[in-house]
Amino acid sequence: MSQNTRESLESAGAPSVYIHHFTSEIYKGLQDVTTTQEVVLEPGRLNQVPVEVTTEHAPQSSNHEGTTSPRGSLRNQDLSSSLRSRFAQLGLDLMDYDLTQHISRALEGSDDEVKVRVPAPIINYCARPITVLEGTRLFRFFSNFSSNLITGECLKAMVASGKIKVDGEPEKDWDWHWRYGGNNPGVGDMITGIRVKVRPLGWIPPDSPQPICISDSEANYRQTIDSLLDPRLPSGLKQVLWIGETPHLKLDENVDALLDRKVPPGLTNFCHGAWGLHINSLFVDGGTNWPVRVEVLSTTEPKMMPNAVVFYFSERVRDHIRHISLPQRPPRRLYSLTQLFSR
Repeated sequence: MSQNTRESLESAGAPSVYIHHFTSEIYKGLQDVTTTQEVVLEPGRLNQVPVEVTTEHAPQSSNHEGTTSPRGSLRNQDLSSSLRSRFAQLGLDLMDYDLTQHISRALEGSDDEVKVRVPAPIINYCARPITVLEGTRLFRFFSNFSSNLITGECLKAMVASGKIKVDGEPEKDWDWHWRYGGNNPGVGDMITGIRVKVRPLGWIPPDSPQPICISDSEANYRQTIDSLLDPRLPSGLKQVLWIGETPHLKLDENVDALLDRKVPPGLTNFCHGAWGLHINSLFVDGGTNWPVRVEVLSTTEPKMMPNAVVFYFSERVRDHIRHISLPQRPPRRLYSLTQLFSR
């Protein structure tokens, strides 16, 4: 947390007591992971897409003094992946856990700690085939997101200071996300993120047997995807991959966001079950200043279709200041992503 951030939080009414820890910054791979051959992904199937992973793709790490290593490690135990948005909007989903298992097995049978070739497990939820070209920049790695998670009063202060801004009205367009649903705030419950309302844009219908192909360098890819979308979502209980959009989201350069894989029913329904699954295109970079596209697999039955997503936020910290604690209260506990997602 920089001095400017600290001052802005205090001006927004946040307490001025800080807890110092040795922390590490969120790190992202220096490059996107690329495919090594062209692949056609058939609808509804798990496909193995060949990729080459190197230490330049792995997130860098730092020690307790904040010194950054020149290269990342493929053996990073906190390795997470996020598909590029353009491919998620087409309907592709990357199986994060299976990918890391493939990398671990490849390293066990190799003396090369710098580069391995592995299959990236990808499901095509689109109703049409999708072609991924050789050399396509498909996804990236990141790590340490939960190390500097913004929660509770600190998250409220970041919103009040404008470092996190969602357009619209509270309780109508966005609301606080509580770990236990907000029903017992005095019994260990806490604010862990923000729920944001989603406007459905449409889905890609099976109106052609021809594979869809979008270059990874196409600048106007959103317009291309919009031309494929049909706003008339099919009705019924069958799960469909549909594309939606949040209100305008603005993040400070040092604040990153992560979408929850579990999609809740809405802003105010705090049941513990998920009503949908978000595609693994979850990482939202600091400096974002536009509506965020979301890709949700769920039923489109009106009474059962979710209409909100959850964002968690993390600040890139370099001066080892963790978060603000409330006076006369025990320090808040920091939760890992696994704990947050296993509600």
